[in-house]
Amino acid sequence: TSGSPTLQGMTTAFGSHPNYDLAKPTGYRQFLTKLAKEHGYKTLFMRSASRFFADENLVFKKWGFDKIVAREDFYERPELRKYIYGWGLEDRILYDEVIAELDRRRDEKLFVAVLGTDMHPLHGQRWFKHLSYPPVPGDLERFKTARHFMKAVHHVDFDLARFADRLETAGLLGDDALLIILADHSCPPN
Repeated sequence: TSGSPTLQGMTTAFGSHPNYDLAKPTGYRQFLTKLAKEHGYKTLFMRSASRFFADENLVFKKWGFDKIVAREDFYERPELRKYIYGWGLEDRILYDEVIAELDRRRDEKLFVAVLGTDMHPLHGQRWFKHLSYPPVPGDLERFKTARHFMKAVHHVDFDLARFADRLETAGLLGDDALLIILADHSCPPN
C-alpha cells in the first residue's frame, strides 16, 4: 500500500484513499468493509497485535468491522501464550486461528481481514522460540543491513504458502472465496 504507518496504509487498502485524515469526515462510507456489509457479509478483523494499538479497536469498528480478534483474546488461551512475543501472536499461529474461525463459520458470508506482525518491526521477527522454518536459501549476507528483513520475508513467504495450502485443503478457498495479500504499509527504507 502507498500509505504509512498502519492506519494510513490500511485506509489506502480498504478505502482506496491515501489520506486517513480526509477519509475520517466521510464516515468511511466507501470502505470495502462497509460495502461488504451492505451485501450481507459479516465482517471480522483478526490480528496479531493488541486491539488497542493506535485506538484501532475504535477505528476498525468505524470502518465497519463487527468483531476484532486480537492479542488479548489469544493471551486468554494458555496454549497460545508461548507464541506471543513483543508485537503479538506469531503469524503462523494467527493463520491457524483464522482457518479455525473460517471453518466454524463456514456457512456465513464473511469478509475477513488478517494482520500479522512477523515482518513489522524494523527487521521483522528475528527469533522463533517454538516454530521452525526451512533454511534460508542463498547467502543473505549480500543484503548487508537488510539481511534480517530478508530473512523475515523468507519466513512470511513460508507461512503464507502454508496458510494458502491449509485453506485449500480445508475446502475454504473455492470459487466463492477471494484471497488478497498485501502489506499494511510500505517497508522501511532499509
